[in-house]
Parts: sequence; C-alpha cells; structure tokens
Amino acid sequence: MLHGFHDPMSIRSFASGKSDDHKMLSAHRTLLRVGISLAGSFAWIFLLSYYTLLSGSIAHSIIAVMILYSLAQFVSLLMTPFSASHLRRGVKQAMIFGALCAGAAFIVLGSTFVGMFHSPIGWGTVFFAILLGLYRAFYWIPYRLQRGQDMRDPSMWFELVIASMPLFAGITATTVYLGPERVLWGAGAFAIVSVLPALFIRDHSERFSWHYFETFQRFFSVAHRQASLRAIAEGIQSAALYLVWPIALFLILGRSYLIVGLVMSISLLIVLVLRDWYRKAKRSLGIHSPYTEATIAASAWAFRLTVAGPVGAVIADSYAYVSAPQGTADSEILSFDHAADRGSYIDEYTTLNEIGLAIGRIAMCVVGGIFAFFMQPWIALTFLILIAAFAAGYSAVSARHESARAF
Repeated sequence: MLHGFHDPMSIRSFASGKSDDHKMLSAHRTLLRVGISLAGSFAWIFLLSYYTLLSGSIAHSIIAVMILYSLAQFVSLLMTPFSASHLRRGVKQAMIFGALCAGAAFIVLGSTFVGMFHSPIGWGTVFFAILLGLYRAFYWIPYRLQRGQDMRDPSMWFELVIASMPLFAGITATTVYLGPERVLWGAGAFAIVSVLPALFIRDHSERFSWHYFETFQRFFSVAHRQASLRAIAEGIQSAALYLVWPIALFLILGRSYLIVGLVMSISLLIVLVLRDWYRKAKRSLGIHSPYTEATIAASAWAFRLTVAGPVGAVIADSYAYVSAPQGTADSEILSFDHAADRGSYIDEYTTLNEIGLAIGRIAMCVVGGIFAFFMQPWIALTFLILIAAFAAGYSAVSARHESARAF
C-alpha cells in the first residue's frame, strides 16, 4: 500500500523482467508519484493559508488542518480492512479506484479554493479529506518484491523529475494566476491519467482471511502488540514528516511557497545522490546497532529544531532523508507518502500496519490540536517535533528487535 502516498500471504506476482505488466505498472506508478510529489505536502500548506485567510489565526488554522488530516486517517482506518477483504475480487480494481480518489481529492480541493464548494462552508475541504482517506484505504499495488527489494522505476530521470516537483509547485503557486489551484488540479490530472496504463495490467486476486472486526481484534491482541506499537510510532513520525514539518517549514521560511518548494527539491536531489553512498558507508563501518540507528533517527528530528532559514532546512532535511532507516523506500520520501510495506501488498499484517499508521497519525493530530489550542503555534510545533523524535527512536529500536526475532 502507498500512501502514498507511501508502505506474508502468498503473492501472485507479475512475470519477472521487463514484462508488459511491469512497464504498465511502472508508467502508472511514475505518473501517480509525480502527482503526489507535486501536491502531497503542499495541499496541507495551501489549506493552512486558506484557513488563515478565513480566520486570521495561525493557531486556529493549524487546528483545522489537524482535524482534516485526522478525518482522512479515520476514513482510512475504517475502510482499510473492508478494502483488503475485497481484494479477492481483484487488486487492479482497488488500485484504480484509489488512484481516482487521489485525483478527485486534489481537484476538489483546488475547486474549493475558487469557491465551487462554498455552501455549506468547509464542505469541499471535508470532501477532500474523505477522498484522500479512501485513496489510502483502497490503493494496493499488485507487484512482487524481487530478492527483498521493491521494483524501482527504470530510469533515474524519472526520479529527478519527481524530485523537482515541489520546486515546480512552489514556482507555480507563487508566479501564476490561481497558482495553488493549478498545482492541485495538475496533481489531480496526473493521478487520473495514471489510471490509463493501469488498465492494461493483468488483474490478480488476493486472499484476506480475517473478518472486519476480527482485524481490529488482532491489532489490539497481545500477540501483535509489539508490531502494533511500532506501526503507531511510525504513524506519529509520518504525520510529523508529511504534515507538521511542512507547516513548520512554511512558517519558518516566511510563508513563501517558492522557498519551501526549493528546499524540498534540493533535499530530495541530495537524497538521490547520497543515499546509496551512505548505506554503503554504514555497512563498511559495521554500524548495525539498533540504538545507534535510533540515535540517528531521533537526532534528525532534533536537528530540525535548529532550523532558522533555507540553508539550515536543506541540511536538516537532507540529513534526515539520507540517514532514514534501511526499510524506508526512496519512493516514499520522493512522493511525500508513507506506506506500511513500502508500496507492496503482502498479507493481513500489511493491513495491521496500515491501521497502526492511521492510529499514530490521528494521535499526533489530536495532541497537535490540543497544543495549538493552549500554546503559541511555534511552541506547539516544537513539542510535536520532539514527540516525533522519540517515536522515530522507538520505531528504529523496535524494528531491529522485531527483525532479529524473525530470524
């Protein structure tokens, strides 16, 4: 699952090699990732600006955005077991529906900003959140892992294009008439067009053996407690990464869409250059301790607390992205989305992970809304980043211990 928007049962996969299925899936994923990268984090920044314009209060705007983000996650939480149970009817059908929901969400939000969904007030933004939650719940990717690695898009040029999307969004939002709306409509168009190559992918069905309420019982059972807590911690961290930090960055950088987009794109380009080098260096130095990885993960968030301008933001983000745990797929970072199993449908436990991610994100937003209500916005955001640092450290240690037990 993505999720991203980025993320075991018997996996019915595509033929290995450069099959037509592989090419069509790669084309679909590239188009969708371009759309998500274009507007994934900017959508929430645009919403913050929209509510600030309406209310005149940054604190109230942060609370409103937190509520909408929580609504999207709540829809995902409720619908994920339902969508998983219907994969027996075909994964392609769910994937196409999810992509259409993502496209519709961005188009609806852009249309809301120009007054198309003004009665009752806020209805368009609520509809956006619901559609985004449906996208997260229904977007399953039917391709296999090859030798433990996700199938990647075949060309680095695609990755460079995706990494440049935040800068393009920032330039468009700043210099073009109805810039934010055009960014959202463009992202929606990419998501909808991505359905075309997906239509030519062979369909596969998947078995999901748990009933709806049984899925939640399993999540809260003692047997899955450790994995559930780790998923919740990752959800807290992902909410901070894809919602809290972009908002904080926007405020730190003087509410400039252009500078925010520039910082995001430069950071992502640095990831493409340095990520493999960092992993090789870490292996050669024999850095395998879970506590070392936890320290690195937590320090990446602590480093963000020192950011006061664009250069510091690039350094902090680059450090965080490059040093992200091995299990984090580059496609998640580039597409501003966090998937439970890095973009691959595996089994019932993927559904448990998605539920945990949703719960963690909701918890982060509830705490964030309370902080924003009682504190100055910058103090509230600071506390949320500190919470993300603790969650990142716990997630790193828990993941390594869980992996060690698996072997």
